[in-house]
Amino acid sequence: MRTASKDKLTSLASVNGSDLYGVNEKGTVERLTPAGDWSFDPPSKARWVFPQPNGSLVIAGDTGGETSLWLIQPTDDEVLQTATLPPVSRGVRTQVGDRLYFTVDSGLIGVRVRDLSVLKGIRTDAPVQAVVPTPSGDRLYVAMKGMNQISVIDRYSDELTETVNVPGPVAELRMDPLGQTILAKPADGGDSAWVIGIGSDKVNGTIRTEWRQDLPGYGPARTIATVHGS
Repeated sequence: MRTASKDKLTSLASVNGSDLYGVNEKGTVERLTPAGDWSFDPPSKARWVFPQPNGSLVIAGDTGGETSLWLIQPTDDEVLQTATLPPVSRGVRTQVGDRLYFTVDSGLIGVRVRDLSVLKGIRTDAPVQAVVPTPSGDRLYVAMKGMNQISVIDRYSDELTETVNVPGPVAELRMDPLGQTILAKPADGGDSAWVIGIGSDKVNGTIRTEWRQDLPGYGPARTIATVHGS
C-alpha cells in the first residue's frame, strides 16, 4: 500500500482498478497508476471524468452557461473531439463504454463516446433524481423527483418502455453488477432500501439498512451487504 495522492480529488473513476482518474481542486485531471502519475489541464476546469474500456477518457466541464465535453487518449494531451451540451447536473456511463448519459432540466441527453455526437434527447415528466444503466447498456432506470415510480428507457429507441411502481419517491439507485436487481434509496431517508428485480420490473422487497457511499452493496452469490450503525 502507498499514498496515491495528497491532492483532494473528486469524480474518482476507474474501469480496470489500476488506472484511477480524478479531478483536483484546480480543475486539473489526474491519473494515478502504480507505474506513475499523469495530469491534464482541459480548456476549462474539469468537473467529471469518464474513463472508457478502450483507454480513452471523456472529460466534462462547465464553460459559461454550458457543459463542454473533451475526448482525449491519455497520455496524449491532444483533444480529439469536443461537444457542447446545456447545463447538466450529473452524468453516467454504460459499462460497455459506448455511451454517456447526462441529466438536464427536461430529462436526459445521450452522447456517443466514439465521436461525442449528441443523441436525441429523452424527455421525462419530472426532473431526474437518479439514473443507472444495466451492465449491457440496453436499458436505463430513471427515478424522477416526487414520483412514486422508476421509468425504464430503451437505449435503442430512446423511449420509455416500462414503469416500475415503488412505495415512494426515490433519491438514489444502485445497480447489481450482474444486472439482476437494483437498490433504491427512499427520498424520505429512513433506514431501509427497496430491492427491485430487473426481470420482473417490480419491487421484490425491502431491506433494513442505512445508505452510505459504500453500502448497501452487492456481494457474491446474490448477497447484499447492509449496514446498521457501527
